Amino acid sequence: MKIESSAARSPVICAAGARPERPPSAAAPPPVAPPALQPSAPQVDAAIEAANRSMQAVATNLKFEKDNTSGKIVVRVIDSETQQVLRQMPSEEMLSMSKALDSLKGLMVHLKV
Repeated sequence: MKIESSAARSPVICAAGARPERPPSAAAPPPVAPPALQPSAPQVDAAIEAANRSMQAVATNLKFEKDNTSGKIVVRVIDSETQQVLRQMPSEEMLSMSKALDSLKGLMVHLKV
């Protein structure tokens, strides 16, 4: 018998010549909630409004919105004096790339009914 050890895991005892199975190096994708557990559009809108109300009491320069075309949540950091957007997550560039990829997806996938 031989004992193998790694810093990331505890010692493993194997038969002579055998190698322990290693977990895949790539992380598994996060689980997606079933459609019944995903929030509805009104619930998302209500959560955005509640987040904006709670942020007004703490910091008046943080604003949450939902992008109308993609449906993604957008967070903006706004200068309270000039009302200029200092930072946006995801950026406008990323939102436009996402929209472009969504339109290309329709061209690449053909469904037959």
